[in-house]
This record gives sequence, C-alpha cells and structure tokens, in this order.
Amino acid sequence: INQLKFLARMSSILGKRVTVLGSCVMDLVAYVNRFPLPGETLVAKKSLVDFGGKGANQAVQAARLGANVSFVGMVGSDAFGSATKDRLEENQICTDGLFRCSDPRVPTGYSTVTVDDSGDNTIVFSSGANEKLSKHEIVLVKGIIEQSDLVIAQ
Repeated sequence: INQLKFLARMSSILGKRVTVLGSCVMDLVAYVNRFPLPGETLVAKKSLVDFGGKGANQAVQAARLGANVSFVGMVGSDAFGSATKDRLEENQICTDGLFRCSDPRVPTGYSTVTVDDSGDNTIVFSSGANEKLSKHEIVLVKGIIEQSDLVIAQ
C-alpha cells in the first residue's frame, strides 16, 4: 500500500511545471559533544557547509520526483550565492528566477546549526538576501509563474 501511495503521488507531479518561490540559504553545521555555555567556545568534531532553505529543499524534492522545476528567490552577490545557484542547477532546477541582490553588503541567507552528540540542535537563521525579494522581481518572472501547473510559495 505505501508503495502505491508513493507512486500515486509521484505520478501526480511527474512532468508538471512547478515553480517554487521561497528561501535559499547555506547551512553552516558544526557537530559538538555538547552545546557551549554562554560565552564559551568549543571546537567542532566535524563541520560542513551545505545547501538548504525550505524553498530550495522543496524545489529539489519536486525535481527528484520528476517535476520540471523553476525556483524564484534572492541570493547575495557572494560565494554562497554562486554555490546556491550551482546546487539548484545540479538538481536540474531552472534558475531564471534566482536573483542576485544588488547591495554587496547583503549576503546570501545562512543558518548556523550546532548538533550535539544526542542529535539535538540549535539553529540561528540569518535571512540575508531572502528579505530583499520584492514585487519587482516577481513581476519579472510573471511568465514563469503563469506557465506553471503548480506554484509553491514558502
């Protein structure tokens, strides 16, 4: 039964034109034995920089289910913005609606994630360029949105 439900869901999105309007961030993840106390500095056992954001994650999942996905969002004109664009495109997501913030002081959004040995985490989110997406950019991608079978706004 679960496999039938999965196939039904997959077939409902397979080949559809999906536009996701949402956040995209880079996750800076540090794995520690325990969380630091206020004012304390700990050395991470392991760390990684990973692609994320609720909107970007939704776009990737829709693409993996066979949808033709376009992403609408805003990144900074920094290395994280370039990496975000690359990761979306690696997942066959159209980035014609991914805009670069013209203000060089506004970075791509990011989350600082700390994960302890028990798997608990803390997250600090900085929205960065995500906040700069405006009606102006939405108007510029009106054609992409109008051609979509489904629009996901996060």
